[in-house]
Amino acid sequence: MLVCSYISVTCNYYAAHSQIMSVRSKFFKSVLRQDMSWYDFNQSGEVASRMNEDLSKMEDGLGEKVVIFVHFIVAFIGSIVQAFVKGWQLSLVCLTSLPVTFIVMGFVAVATSKQRMNLNEPLTTIEFRYVEFQYPTRKEVPILNLKIDRGQTVALVGPSGCGKSTCIQLIQRYYVPQASDLYFNGTNIKDININWLYTYILYRKVRLNCCCWS
Repeated sequence: MLVCSYISVTCNYYAAHSQIMSVRSKFFKSVLRQDMSWYDFNQSGEVASRMNEDLSKMEDGLGEKVVIFVHFIVAFIGSIVQAFVKGWQLSLVCLTSLPVTFIVMGFVAVATSKQRMNLNEPLTTIEFRYVEFQYPTRKEVPILNLKIDRGQTVALVGPSGCGKSTCIQLIQRYYVPQASDLYFNGTNIKDININWLYTYILYRKVRLNCCCWS
């Protein structure tokens, strides 16, 4: 089995490397065919970095992850077959308990997700109530008290590092305030289902009309 695993991993790595080289070549040719205006929005260094990072991840997925996935599937099926060969009565009892385990896990996942609520009404107000926040690498603690109503445009003005972008990241719940809270329609953002929040902001394309000026 060790020899077969080594051969399968080596063959998949070779196939993945060949595929990635082909994709890299076609991607590079496509970049060279772009109009000059395309390079105004995409810096050459950024394109090269993204190409190397993304293609490296693709190569890892095609070369190693596929082999591991097939290995676990084969091991799972082989274990079931061997269990039935050795003792089919006990194996049948264990298999009947497997759906029950999946159902219980599903109920636990649903209960966990329902601990936080969704906003079933249009978003009308975003309120910072004396929010205190600091980054792990910075000691400064900016304090913000602000209320933004629906349709209102707010300009955040200040020097670099004063917390303009941090306000947007707090609204997107990338960070959690150290003190006080942030409220959507009077509801604490900590009590809102984070999956619903990301779906509402990203897929519904909520426009955060906050202009950040230095």
